[in-house]
Amino acid sequence: MIPTRNVAKMKELEKKEACNDFLKAQARVKDKEAYEFLLSDERGRWFLTKLMVSNYYYASTFTGNADTYRKEGARKAVLVVTDEIRKMGEDGVLQLLRAEGERFAWIREQEANFERSYKDGRSK
Repeated sequence: MIPTRNVAKMKELEKKEACNDFLKAQARVKDKEAYEFLLSDERGRWFLTKLMVSNYYYASTFTGNADTYRKEGARKAVLVVTDEIRKMGEDGVLQLLRAEGERFAWIREQEANFERSYKDGRSK
Protein backbone atom coordinates (compact mmCIF):
# COMPACT_ATOMS: atom_id res chain seq x y z
CA MET A 1 0.00 0.00 0.00
CA ILE A 2 1.30 3.47 -0.97
CA PRO A 3 1.25 6.03 1.84
CA THR A 4 -1.22 8.88 1.36
CA ARG A 5 1.57 11.43 1.30
CA ASN A 6 3.20 9.68 -1.70
CA VAL A 7 -0.13 9.49 -3.57
CA ALA A 8 -0.66 13.21 -3.07
CA LYS A 9 2.89 13.88 -4.27
CA MET A 10 2.32 11.73 -7.37
CA LYS A 11 -0.93 13.58 -8.16
CA GLU A 12 0.87 16.91 -7.79
CA LEU A 13 3.58 15.75 -10.22
CA GLU A 14 0.92 14.60 -12.69
CA LYS A 15 -0.79 17.98 -12.39
CA LYS A 16 2.50 19.81 -13.04
CA GLU A 17 3.21 17.59 -16.03
CA ALA A 18 -0.29 18.21 -17.43
CA CYS A 19 0.18 21.94 -16.88
CA ASN A 20 3.54 21.87 -18.68
CA ASP A 21 1.96 20.02 -21.61
CA PHE A 22 -0.83 22.59 -21.72
CA LEU A 23 1.64 25.49 -21.67
CA LYS A 24 3.70 23.92 -24.47
CA ALA A 25 0.58 23.53 -26.62
CA GLN A 26 -0.40 27.16 -26.01
CA ALA A 27 3.15 28.33 -26.74
CA ARG A 28 3.15 26.48 -30.08
CA VAL A 29 0.21 28.61 -31.20
CA LYS A 30 1.94 31.83 -30.09
CA ASP A 31 5.21 30.73 -31.70
CA LYS A 32 3.50 30.05 -35.03
CA GLU A 33 1.86 33.48 -34.92
CA ALA A 34 5.21 35.10 -34.11
CA TYR A 35 7.01 33.33 -36.96
CA GLU A 36 4.24 34.27 -39.38
CA PHE A 37 4.53 37.89 -38.25
CA LEU A 38 8.33 37.83 -38.55
CA LEU A 39 8.18 36.41 -42.07
CA SER A 40 5.36 38.65 -43.28
CA ASP A 41 7.58 41.72 -43.57
CA GLU A 42 10.88 42.31 -45.35
CA ARG A 43 12.38 43.77 -42.16
CA GLY A 44 11.52 40.64 -40.21
CA ARG A 45 12.98 38.43 -42.92
CA TRP A 46 16.11 40.60 -42.92
CA PHE A 47 16.43 40.17 -39.16
CA LEU A 48 16.06 36.41 -39.46
CA THR A 49 18.75 36.13 -42.12
CA LYS A 50 21.02 38.46 -40.16
CA LEU A 51 20.56 36.13 -37.19
CA MET A 52 21.37 33.16 -39.40
CA VAL A 53 24.56 34.72 -40.77
CA SER A 54 25.84 36.02 -37.44
CA ASN A 55 25.22 32.66 -35.75
CA TYR A 56 27.08 30.40 -38.19
CA TYR A 57 24.07 28.98 -40.05
CA TYR A 58 26.07 28.91 -43.29
CA ALA A 59 29.53 28.47 -41.79
CA SER A 60 31.58 25.85 -40.04
CA THR A 61 31.72 26.19 -36.28
CA PHE A 62 34.87 24.12 -35.86
CA THR A 63 37.80 26.13 -34.50
CA GLY A 64 39.92 23.40 -32.93
CA ASN A 65 39.45 24.85 -29.46
CA ALA A 66 36.73 25.56 -26.91
CA ASP A 67 35.29 28.37 -29.06
CA THR A 68 33.71 25.60 -31.15
CA TYR A 69 31.23 24.94 -28.33
CA ARG A 70 30.17 28.59 -28.18
CA LYS A 71 29.73 28.80 -31.93
CA GLU A 72 27.85 25.52 -32.10
CA GLY A 73 25.53 26.70 -29.33
CA ALA A 74 24.76 29.88 -31.27
CA ARG A 75 24.19 27.85 -34.42
CA LYS A 76 21.86 25.47 -32.58
CA ALA A 77 19.62 28.36 -31.53
CA VAL A 78 19.21 29.40 -35.18
CA LEU A 79 18.59 25.80 -36.23
CA VAL A 80 15.75 25.57 -33.70
CA VAL A 81 14.13 28.68 -35.20
CA THR A 82 14.53 27.53 -38.81
CA ASP A 83 13.22 24.05 -37.92
CA GLU A 84 10.13 25.61 -36.35
CA ILE A 85 9.58 27.67 -39.49
CA ARG A 86 9.91 24.54 -41.64
CA LYS A 87 7.30 22.81 -39.47
CA MET A 88 4.85 25.47 -40.65
CA GLY A 89 4.76 23.55 -43.91
CA GLU A 90 5.22 24.70 -47.45
CA ASP A 91 4.46 28.35 -46.67
CA GLY A 92 7.13 28.44 -43.94
CA VAL A 93 9.72 26.89 -46.23
CA LEU A 94 8.85 29.30 -49.05
CA GLN A 95 9.08 32.29 -46.69
CA LEU A 96 12.46 31.09 -45.44
CA LEU A 97 13.68 30.78 -49.03
CA ARG A 98 12.25 34.22 -49.78
CA ALA A 99 14.18 35.68 -46.84
CA GLU A 100 17.42 34.11 -48.01
CA GLY A 101 16.81 35.23 -51.59
CA GLU A 102 16.19 38.81 -50.49
CA ARG A 103 19.40 38.85 -48.47
CA PHE A 104 21.51 37.43 -51.29
CA ALA A 105 19.94 39.91 -53.76
CA TRP A 106 20.79 42.74 -51.36
CA ILE A 107 24.39 41.53 -51.12
CA ARG A 108 24.70 41.40 -54.92
CA GLU A 109 23.24 44.91 -55.15
CA GLN A 110 25.71 46.25 -52.57
CA GLU A 111 28.62 44.58 -54.35
CA ALA A 112 27.53 46.21 -57.61
CA ASN A 113 27.26 49.58 -55.83
CA PHE A 114 30.77 49.12 -54.47
CA GLU A 115 32.14 48.22 -57.89
CA ARG A 116 30.58 51.32 -59.44
CA SER A 117 31.90 53.60 -56.69
CA TYR A 118 35.34 51.91 -56.84
CA LYS A 119 35.58 52.48 -60.58
CA ASP A 120 34.63 56.12 -60.05
CA GLY A 121 37.41 56.47 -57.49
CA ARG A 122 35.01 56.99 -54.60
CA SER A 123 35.70 53.81 -52.66
CA LYS A 124 34.34 54.14 -49.15
